[in-house]
Amino acid sequence: MKKTIYLLTLLSVAIIFSSSCEKQKKDPVIDNGEFYTYSTTAGAAKILKFENESDFDLKLSQLSMEIELRDSLWLNSNASLSDDQLDSLEEFSLYQFEEPLDSFDTHYQFSSLRNLYNTDLSQWLDNYELDTNIRLTEKYFGLSTVELTLFNEDGAVVIGTDIMLLTENGLIAFPDLNWEAYLTYLNGGLVPEVTDVYKTTSMCTMWKGSDRFIKDPVNGKWMVQEHVHFHKYPWKAVSGARLNSFKERKNGKWKRARITMGISSQNNFVDKDDCQTLTKQFWMYTKVKKRSSFTRYGATYGSFEPHRARKNYSALGEFSFHGLYRTLALSW
Repeated sequence: MKKTIYLLTLLSVAIIFSSSCEKQKKDPVIDNGEFYTYSTTAGAAKILKFENESDFDLKLSQLSMEIELRDSLWLNSNASLSDDQLDSLEEFSLYQFEEPLDSFDTHYQFSSLRNLYNTDLSQWLDNYELDTNIRLTEKYFGLSTVELTLFNEDGAVVIGTDIMLLTENGLIAFPDLNWEAYLTYLNGGLVPEVTDVYKTTSMCTMWKGSDRFIKDPVNGKWMVQEHVHFHKYPWKAVSGARLNSFKERKNGKWKRARITMGISSQNNFVDKDDCQTLTKQFWMYTKVKKRSSFTRYGATYGSFEPHRARKNYSALGEFSFHGLYRTLALSW
């Protein structure tokens, strides 16, 4: 009798274990409240989730404000220092410009797309000559470091019931939390529901950036990257400009460098049908910061569908740095 009970117990455990395994097979994605966990051929990954677009934008604003406030306090406490002195102080002190973003990642134990960008940037700078054919800003979709913080290393985020994924042609969505389609696409499979609706034409685009590198004309000790961009989310269209500053180290390799830089931009959106009719226009007036990287993007909300960017017209950046004044238009 005891033997029979023992065998029945083992059978029950086996059934429960088998059912559990079947459930895991059917549910490869785990909802952890503030994020999902899923597995791909590359391993396990987390993806942040937001109830709606407003929550996503609110988090972007909060993180941006934290960085601005913290950096302003640091700059004010060192107001007497020159650009070179500030840059040296930042390099050899414990001050980290992106600390609010690092804390966000740590809180969620999250590996964001920003981490990949920073790794690639460090590797790019760890050379005696910078290869300006490597366009890291474009590789990472022209997004600011704050935006990159909310996307995981696969370039994905969940907003409402949409799984949104960054691709080289823009943002695509998998509605109704269609994890099967998302994971199939992520693993290189074909997904009929996904269409390349954001592909750039000869004159119009919904997601594009362009940049230019300017090197110190005197002794080649510094370099600045100018960048203009247009990109869209389902609820807003975003356009603007960015500067990235670098300088040569004593060992001949390169680093990010704080300098006084100014940015303004004119943004002209055109109708999607004729790529000519102006649908929206706004200016980001000049702001001056002491930064190694400074982004000035503006957004228009609501019905963005008519908006497109036109080549050499829709995003015009104006930049000042190292005593120079330059302009750059979005082109491809």
